[in-house]
Amino acid sequence: MPSWTSSSGATGVTRSQLDEVARAIQKCPIIDNHAHPLLKPEALAKHPLLSITTEASGDAIHAASTSLSHLRGIKQLAHVLDCAQTWEAVVAAIEQRRIEDYDDWISECLDGIETILIDDGLDDVDDVYNYARHDAFTRSPCKRIVRIETVAGWIVHRVAVASSDDDNLDEIFETVLEEFDTSIRNAIADPEVAGFKSVICYRTGLDISASVDIALARTSFKEIITSYAGKDSIRIQHPGLNDLLVHRTAQLISETPGRQKKPLQFHTGLGDNDITLTKSSPAHLQDFIRAHPIVPIVLLHASYPFTRELGYLATVYANVYAVLCDYVRRGAVSWKGAIELARDVLFNNSNRLYHLELQFSEWGEDEYGEFEPEGEETDLELFTRFLRGKAVPDFIRISWTDLTAMPRMRMIPFRKLMSLLEGGKPLDIGITKAALGILQHDSLAPGFTASGEYRLHPDFSSLKSGPIPGHFGMQGDFRERDGSWVPLCPRTQLSRAQELGAREGLSFLVGFEIEFVLLQRHSTGSYGDLTNDGHSWSVSRFFADPKIPKLLADIVKSLESMDIFVEQIHAESAPGQFELVLPPLPPVQAVDTLLHTREVIAALATAAGYKFTLYPKPFPHACGTAAHAHISISSSGGEKKVVYEPFYAGVLKHLRAITAFTYSNPASHERLVDGAWAGGSGIPGWNKRGEKLIWQDCEVDPANLTENDRKELNVTEMLPASVEEALQALKEDKELTELLNSELVEKYTAVKQYELKVLSNMNEENRRQWIIARY
Repeated sequence: MPSWTSSSGATGVTRSQLDEVARAIQKCPIIDNHAHPLLKPEALAKHPLLSITTEASGDAIHAASTSLSHLRGIKQLAHVLDCAQTWEAVVAAIEQRRIEDYDDWISECLDGIETILIDDGLDDVDDVYNYARHDAFTRSPCKRIVRIETVAGWIVHRVAVASSDDDNLDEIFETVLEEFDTSIRNAIADPEVAGFKSVICYRTGLDISASVDIALARTSFKEIITSYAGKDSIRIQHPGLNDLLVHRTAQLISETPGRQKKPLQFHTGLGDNDITLTKSSPAHLQDFIRAHPIVPIVLLHASYPFTRELGYLATVYANVYAVLCDYVRRGAVSWKGAIELARDVLFNNSNRLYHLELQFSEWGEDEYGEFEPEGEETDLELFTRFLRGKAVPDFIRISWTDLTAMPRMRMIPFRKLMSLLEGGKPLDIGITKAALGILQHDSLAPGFTASGEYRLHPDFSSLKSGPIPGHFGMQGDFRERDGSWVPLCPRTQLSRAQELGAREGLSFLVGFEIEFVLLQRHSTGSYGDLTNDGHSWSVSRFFADPKIPKLLADIVKSLESMDIFVEQIHAESAPGQFELVLPPLPPVQAVDTLLHTREVIAALATAAGYKFTLYPKPFPHACGTAAHAHISISSSGGEKKVVYEPFYAGVLKHLRAITAFTYSNPASHERLVDGAWAGGSGIPGWNKRGEKLIWQDCEVDPANLTENDRKELNVTEMLPASVEEALQALKEDKELTELLNSELVEKYTAVKQYELKVLSNMNEENRRQWIIARY
């Protein structure tokens, strides 16, 4: 059943209100409360740029190049650097900026930062700038965050170097604790120190004991001293000792006079590979939090993947603060509340917590440029603009295509849609998850259930008039209730493919040829061919029936009124067969236009008394009907072999698996025969050899090539001869399966196999009529 209540809970706002929120965010100064110092130019080569989006190191760091954070980083940096969306282009552009003026590049990166609280206990002091050096890039002076394990490590190092076998280790232990306490007290008194940080999560885990086991700490200390090898700062990661350090730090903060206690930060959640994930949940800190109720405790990194536990602790303990970088629920606050929320998150909360006593002051026009409202229209504005000069429709269609290529849709009355838009309410519709698992006659394929629902989100950028009078139509994308993408959604897969190309610096244009056949409708409910009055490829004899040219003219005029401009139209070879050529467009827009155009042609043909069909082989002894897609690389350099040859090679490498989608019905393979303008044999010419394509002339009919001829031309495979063979090729193509998502391949295969079973129970003519009735 449809549900109009979205889980997003969005509230209505006007464009001016949205602009005011955006302006407030853009002008709000930012306090970065957790950062590490910048590398000096001479130390940059020691740290791979890949590490900006991953905690991995060694060989594992190279796997980061396929992570979502890395791909997102490429997209964002390419926009800032005005370069291609490839990692190589980003690296080259950053290196160039560093060479030109390193400080200028830093200034651009830190633009809008009020101040930075810098944890300088991680890096080699010779490789990084002093925290005060960062003042040159911020409006207010920067402060330090003291890492307590580093403080202790240097103290123990100094004592261990000076110790001898005759020393009393118990006395040395007490001396170390006294020095540690003095360092922490000095930091508490130092106005340049904003707070403290512990990385015990990396060392012994967050399961800190409620009380200190001093005997265990003393034993661990003795092990450090007796096994010391004379290295630099000692890494404190010893049972009991790490717990002792955080408890003593918290106790010293508690003893600070007055109410302004300096916070103690904890790394929580994911991190380097030396972390024990099961001990990184902030839930382990509950006893520690109770033991130090007046110490402000800051849990960093949203504790991911333990964010719920983090939220609980921050809710029930007044002294716990969560650093949430990514979570603001859409529509949970008013637009004015959103402004206050943004200012609290970006500035006010840290200003209060770390006692910085900074005055909030928005960036002025001379400092941060003049605010320009976002050019992107709201759905209401886009729809209102689209309505101008047009008759108000009765219905608005939201369409999708299922895994059998069956176009489906829901209709919303105009008044209902307008009330939702004007009220700022969500437009997504609940559709049963079975929608992507049913056949053309609505029976459910194995592996699918009727339980659960997707949310169908309309895409107003695809809005068009038609396809019939009184209707507007647009395409929709399926999403899960939490907003995540649905692998089974064909339009989402196309959008992902377009985006993956963009990440490689590639953009495409796609132009479709729509071949279709007009059939006579019989009173029996069946369909027959038109009278063949000499009809053949590109001839003008179709004018013999005056209804045909009128229909074609109506099709072109109707499409023009929808801003779809036909490039050519002509007769094709089979009786009643025509071809209409659409203009080249970006992939998603091209497919949206293709689907809408088919609906328009079908509607007009029906109104004229004909049956429009895309059936691939309507007549046994005539040419079949195809759906040709002309794809070109439209991005810069697309005409170069180094760009297009690997792309074509990839298509050829996976072509057998691709036919599971492009020849997805037994009728498709009926068309794929030699000698009927639809090659069934492997055609030499573009041959994949490694990553190159070798162009060769084929001087004979490919269907007549001998086995030796094929071997000489490196033609080793035929296209699949059946849907079953194509599905098996898809299953065996691990690379394509990984790209598409294994769930899609599994469920698509299940749908097609069930469809084959249904069709196999029909005789040839019944199957032909059944498919024609639906396509």
